[in-house]
Amino acid sequence: MFVEEPVRPNTATGSRALQQHLFSLLQSCNNIKSLTQIHTQIVICSFSHKNFILVKLLSLYITSSHLLNARKAFENIENPSTTVWNQIIRGHARSETPQKSVELYKQMVAKNEAEPDEFTYSFLLSACAKKSLFREGEQVHGRVLANGYCSNVFVKTNLVNLYAMKGGDSGVVEARKMFDEMSERNVVTWNSLLKAHLKCGDIDGARRVFDEMPQRNVVSWTTMISWCAHNGLCKQALSLFNEMGRARVGLDQVALVAALSACAELGDLKWHDVAAVRQKMIEMGVRKPPGRSRVQINGVVHDFVAGDSTHKHASLIYKMLDEITRQSMWEGYKLDVSELFSVVEE
Repeated sequence: MFVEEPVRPNTATGSRALQQHLFSLLQSCNNIKSLTQIHTQIVICSFSHKNFILVKLLSLYITSSHLLNARKAFENIENPSTTVWNQIIRGHARSETPQKSVELYKQMVAKNEAEPDEFTYSFLLSACAKKSLFREGEQVHGRVLANGYCSNVFVKTNLVNLYAMKGGDSGVVEARKMFDEMSERNVVTWNSLLKAHLKCGDIDGARRVFDEMPQRNVVSWTTMISWCAHNGLCKQALSLFNEMGRARVGLDQVALVAALSACAELGDLKWHDVAAVRQKMIEMGVRKPPGRSRVQINGVVHDFVAGDSTHKHASLIYKMLDEITRQSMWEGYKLDVSELFSVVEE
């Protein structure tokens, strides 16, 4: 239970006990009000120089999307350690202001009081990739080489991702070079290389990477499915979607929306594909606006409301719907149109 009145330690033993108590409170903290109260106690008890407490405090502010609070706390820390610097650099790298990570890194180097480590460079490279700061990213790459972190799997994976985001032939070549130099790789590394090929439109290269992956996660599948669905390869997108289901990979909303988009784009639309996707949406609780359907065809989004006849092609649409319904029944598929186009309520 948090103590409202500040408690000042009288002995070294009491000080250590209070530090552990405050750290324990931080570990169990689950709301911003309690966090700011604990922060106040840390300041009052003069524990603003205790590294393990500060790292936890900053981490909680950052993960709860209170980066401004984290930044204010950081600015009041004298001689921050590398771990403390890493927390604030990480916070900005994941925020809407990733360029601030680069500014903080420059301050860190200029003060020469804390040495950047593999986590510093990983967060920094992630920020550069997110903001398309490729010149700065290449400079960080130089520091990685100079400081001997080029064998670290996290740093190298972020380098693959940086060059993947750069795009174009040079981007995929550099990404592949980083990838080939790695003795150890993880699924994120493979996903980054996959993204490099797709970003420059090399679907054949991407498919080779995808097939060679020793393991795939949901990101691997949705990256391929989304790219195919949004680049006119709708049959491939649906094929991958069905393959993903057979592999028993947990579907996410990205894959579901991409599959629905692919269904809408196909001229030979099969209702069992739509039904399967909609059933998964129901199971996952994915919702759409009541009584409303949005379909993208040839890059144009068409908005439909149940019972609506205001669309300029309404008569043709309903005529085609009747025709598809009759065809599906002829093929032996029992179609409940009201179920397919009903609101996902559950």
